[in-house]
Amino acid sequence: MNSTIETRIERLQNSAMDFANDVEQWQVDHELAMICYDVEEKLAVGLCIYGIVNDLDEAYRLAVAEGELEYLESFDETMLTIFGWWLRPCDKLIREINYLQDKGHTIERADEFITATREVRGILTPDDQFFTGKTLTELCDQAIDDHQAGKTEGF
Repeated sequence: MNSTIETRIERLQNSAMDFANDVEQWQVDHELAMICYDVEEKLAVGLCIYGIVNDLDEAYRLAVAEGELEYLESFDETMLTIFGWWLRPCDKLIREINYLQDKGHTIERADEFITATREVRGILTPDDQFFTGKTLTELCDQAIDDHQAGKTEGF
């Protein structure tokens, strides 16, 4: 074969390989983008549910504190159950968020969702497990000292 034909064949072969690789990479990027949209949709739904549950819980607690409603232990138990169900898929979603962000994608409302997840974990963690550690003890001691020194305000 003459060198001109060999050169053209080599260029065509390289062009065909580049084309195939571009399409394959596009497909991967497209699939990741679709996963991003799916995750963002799940976050939006999760945050909506979280907001409704949290608002109900806050409204109930305020009404109890103001004497408008009687405290019911069953309400607390129900709220803990609902928050528990809400929390179940959160670790998986956070792993998806981290994976997509590591790939360079921005996930809308990811920070808000992660914050809500932390708050619910705190709600579901028993006080004797939540309020532990040297830092918390130091903060508690400082707060007591400030109160005794008259540096705090009453309710």
